[in-house]
Amino acid sequence: MGLDIGRAQDYSALSIVARKWFTPNAEDLDPKRLLSRYYVMYMRRFELNTPYEIVEQEVARLWGMPEMNGTRNWAIGDMTGVGAPVMEGIRRKRVPMIGVVITGGETVSQPQPNEYHVPKEALVTQLVKLAQNGRLKVMKGVRYQDEFREELGAFGYKINKGSSTVSYESIENAVHDDLVISVALATWFAESHAPAKVMVGQSFQSNDYKSYDPYGRN
Repeated sequence: MGLDIGRAQDYSALSIVARKWFTPNAEDLDPKRLLSRYYVMYMRRFELNTPYEIVEQEVARLWGMPEMNGTRNWAIGDMTGVGAPVMEGIRRKRVPMIGVVITGGETVSQPQPNEYHVPKEALVTQLVKLAQNGRLKVMKGVRYQDEFREELGAFGYKINKGSSTVSYESIENAVHDDLVISVALATWFAESHAPAKVMVGQSFQSNDYKSYDPYGRN
């Protein structure tokens, strides 16, 4: 679960993303050949000026759903600025929220347990790469999928001539990025900190017939 907290005239957005591990074929159970893909299962953009208490209640409601039961589920939220008290409000509702302060720096740090400082560029760069590599899918029927595609498409790339590195940044200032950030928070934590390559029983086989590529390539 990823939560982006809106400030002033910005939207708050909430996403649920599932990670699936699979192998090239059903008979292959070698963990070394496991591949992962992310599926956006749910997105919600809250109306402007929605009270934060409503956002907190919705996070707690979704976290309490039977589908969210289990030991390999995580909730990650933007605790930048006004997000900090919102995170505390959600935690008081018994949701073990992991807070992320989105920074303009270049390095990731963890000043205390369950709190990370992460550059916005790192969040979005990783998400864009997942999408470009075909590792990010959006389930058909998910609300706000068109808005998500528009947001993701508004990020272009620039090349640092000194280091030859590629980074991504918004090239359309008029486009919001709340949905992108909510999904990016979830995928960033999953890629960087969540236990990986878990095999239980037979391997999951990739099945994309009910999902679409966010760039419209299928």
